[in-house]
Amino acid sequence: MDITRKFIQMGRTRSLRYALRKGGRKYEPLESEAKVTAKGKRKTKEEEDEERKMKTEIPRTGEVYDQEKLNGANVFEEYLSKCWESEEYSKAWEDWREAGKSKGKGKSSTSQEEVVAIQNRQVQNL
Repeated sequence: MDITRKFIQMGRTRSLRYALRKGGRKYEPLESEAKVTAKGKRKTKEEEDEERKMKTEIPRTGEVYDQEKLNGANVFEEYLSKCWESEEYSKAWEDWREAGKSKGKGKSSTSQEEVVAIQNRQVQNL
């Protein structure tokens, strides 16, 4: 179920980005990006890391650029709330959190088989 929840959250986030940002772009393109791709050069990891630090985020304006994507985000939000409302999922989540707190970052008291069974039941209920 946790993988399902993560997938749903990622879908919601991506839908919102395309709905609330023109062209779905989160960062301003850098001039160096265009030059590198035009020459066909492959960047080193260090160059990519340095470039990532230089990028500036495009601020949200509150304007909706794509209503269809916003509607999709609302569908993802509806299913995400179903995940959190599930008693089985909430209990498994709390068990995992408590186990992590008591053991540093340990395993939950819910066994792998129990988690898989919960996930399968939840997917069937969606």
